[in-house]
Order: sequence, then C-alpha cells, then structure tokens
Amino acid sequence: QKVAKIVTVLEWLPQMTCHKLRADLVAGLTVGVMVIPQSMSYGAIAGLPYINGMYSACVPTLIYALFGQSRQLAVGPVAMVSLLVEA
Repeated sequence: QKVAKIVTVLEWLPQMTCHKLRADLVAGLTVGVMVIPQSMSYGAIAGLPYINGMYSACVPTLIYALFGQSRQLAVGPVAMVSLLVEA
C-alpha cells in the first residue's frame, strides 16, 4: 500500500484496458513527435549538444510516469530555462 503511493504506476497499471492503452499510445506518439524537435532546439538555444535537449525531455517524462501524482503536468525543457543556461 505504501509502495503504491510512491510508485503510482502500481496503482494505475492493473486498471489499464486495451482502449486506454491505445489512447495513451496515440497521445504519447503525438507528444513525442512534437517534443523531439522542440527539445533539440532548446538544447541548441542553451548552447548544449542536441542530445542534452533530448535527455532533458525524455528522462523527466519517464521518471514522472512512474512516480508522478498528477494526470496533467508538463515536464521538460522550456525556452526561458534554455536562455538562462546560455547566459
């Protein structure tokens, strides 16, 4: 019970249906298509290699999928942070 509170994937995964899985896959692909070039651009704005931008978009999202509490939350690089890193 306590572990499920920390690792929220244990809470929602048993309730996953084929319909929900398909909807989540479509949403994930849609967001992925948008976040790949966006994160690469943010890496370039920050003066870092493109791969750093990719990591900054993918890693937080995967971690949040396992441990996150909110169903609607945006995680990843943003333009202001990229500009501050470059400065």
